[in-house]
Amino acid sequence: MRRKILFVAAVLLIGGLALLLGTALASAMEVYVLAQRLQPEAFVPHSDNAVTADVLKDGVRTANIYVRVDPPPPETTGTTVLVAVWHAEETELDSLYVELSSEGIMQYYLKMPEGRPWPIMQFQQTSDAKGTFVRIDDLGIQGSGTVTLEFVLKPFQNQHSFNFAVRFTMHTEALIQLTQQEVQANIDVPLPS
Repeated sequence: MRRKILFVAAVLLIGGLALLLGTALASAMEVYVLAQRLQPEAFVPHSDNAVTADVLKDGVRTANIYVRVDPPPPETTGTTVLVAVWHAEETELDSLYVELSSEGIMQYYLKMPEGRPWPIMQFQQTSDAKGTFVRIDDLGIQGSGTVTLEFVLKPFQNQHSFNFAVRFTMHTEALIQLTQQEVQANIDVPLPS
């Protein structure tokens, strides 16, 4: 009987240590066991040329999506679009996907982001050839602050808007990180006339 109790205690101790070690290893390698989808609030006007949407987690603002469209200067034909994803201090962005598209023909340019070092990013035309996207699978050090991208749009015909879509993942900085939050939003953004 005593051997059975010792055996059960040893199995429980080894199992508990293995679980603790596995959890710590998953956290250190940023391997997330759980995914939590956060729904952003509706986009609202922020200024004459900008819209913004807050992302709430348990009723607390944890991220913000900001899109500003500047009218083109008289000497150019391009419209500047600034996209910024802010997050709370205790969180970090992991990945980012931004897509701009329209029904009409439009050229899309990405200005070189400021700050160094920037991780590898993919910038290419969408599969339906109606837009372009930027995808950064691992933001690295850039994910610790607000991520800002700037585009220039050049429409070839009279267009009044473009579609903006964003997806990003983030996590709360903690000793043991098991949950990654996912956010997805889109909006039809008017172009200044």
